[in-house]
Amino acid sequence: MAVAQKNKEVKDTHGTVYELTSKLGQGGQGQVFTTNHHNLIVKITNPIDSDVKRHQEFAKIQWVVRRPIRDLNIALPIAVLKLKNRVGYVMELMDNLESLTQQIKRIQDSSINVSMADAYRDTGGLARRIKLLIQLAQTLAQLHGKGLCYGDLSPDNIYVSTSYDNNEVWLIDADNIKTQESSHAASYYTPGYGAPEVLRNESENSSWTDCWAFAVIAQQLLAHNHPYNEGIGVEDAYDDEDSDVVDEQVEQGAYAWIFDPEDDSNEHNGAGMPLNELINDDLFELFKRCFADSRLRSGLYLRPSMNEWHHELNKTLQILMYCQHQPCQGEHFQSSFVANNDRQCFFCGESNEPYSLSISQFFYTTEQIDDTSSQDIDCHNTSIISLNYDKYLYTEPYSRFDLTKLSPWCELKLTDDGLHITPKNNETITIIRLKDNKTVDIKKTRLLKIAIKRNDFYTLKISSSSSSTDNTSYFFWRFIW
Repeated sequence: MAVAQKNKEVKDTHGTVYELTSKLGQGGQGQVFTTNHHNLIVKITNPIDSDVKRHQEFAKIQWVVRRPIRDLNIALPIAVLKLKNRVGYVMELMDNLESLTQQIKRIQDSSINVSMADAYRDTGGLARRIKLLIQLAQTLAQLHGKGLCYGDLSPDNIYVSTSYDNNEVWLIDADNIKTQESSHAASYYTPGYGAPEVLRNESENSSWTDCWAFAVIAQQLLAHNHPYNEGIGVEDAYDDEDSDVVDEQVEQGAYAWIFDPEDDSNEHNGAGMPLNELINDDLFELFKRCFADSRLRSGLYLRPSMNEWHHELNKTLQILMYCQHQPCQGEHFQSSFVANNDRQCFFCGESNEPYSLSISQFFYTTEQIDDTSSQDIDCHNTSIISLNYDKYLYTEPYSRFDLTKLSPWCELKLTDDGLHITPKNNETITIIRLKDNKTVDIKKTRLLKIAIKRNDFYTLKISSSSSSTDNTSYFFWRFIW
């Protein structure tokens, strides 16, 4: 790359010199490099041919720094570079992160030597992929909530934990950020991630184009295929037409989604994983609304927002199971899959019915609803507890952005001995067996032994909710033991 060859060193406006040590990635506006300074990287734009445009780019960097986004996982500029015909800046990036591009490539390379199922499991499985997408969806949803959009979203500017045990997600290239109301502003995109309305010159970058790029990245991370390029229709078109023409047509939305349930003209060619079988129906519906329903201008309003993605991804995380059978046991990870009625593992096909517990949230109220004096209302929030895995219950919704920073009121763990119920945050938990209304209040771990499992209904709730002054409404969790 020309910048790396001609500018081995760059200097910021304070006089600090940075040696460019390697190229991290490249997007629609420029390139990102590592430096000889610990945790500091630099972004350098493509050549700019006028002083006016350079001034505009410089002003944009200063504008971004003043936005109220310091609480988000976005690496912001900390110094501006002195360059002749380009604009650049320095940003700080924490240790042990790498671009999502690097990680996806390493995963794909590893599948050459082992099966795709093993490569998928050994890189954190479905559970880690869902957790990474939740973090990314949260950052984008919060950014959109401030009236801003990211713009040029791609795996090159998403940085994730190098270790598959961790799930940190950070965005770089903060100079992409702009207001939602920007009109006649230049729109940037990375090939393969640009929304079709941008390619058709119908729209500038917006929250909707962010949502499109997010969905492309989500499908690549979950299923290791592209929404359109891994289709038989596109393959046939490459045989008959110039590849550049086909690529342009794909990006403009001319081809059907490879998993479109109503249009098989570009059906999945078998690359990667079958997304429609890998994930649950509600999450799959978001992909359908994006890639099948919103690729044309008339359906743009159907595209899911980042809040919807965040909610459904959290919902999916709650119903993941960890397979207990030998083919799914790796050195560091177990295969994880979405629970189904038979508890059948997607990867090995074996049933995990004896190794799990389902628990569902309800809301009790004495207020009259539908001519009923009192009701237990299903919150449609079900969690699956796998053998030897912890599950935490919160008073807050499970899709709340800052949930991991809050304290749960209960910890559940399923072992060969039974179900361990542990009050947290100094709460007292009431356990009720519904068949005889037997009630026990606990302040420390209580074991429901496997020997007493009789398929009886049990209820868990915070004791303080049952002793409130009006006792008209409260949340509780129900399971069968």
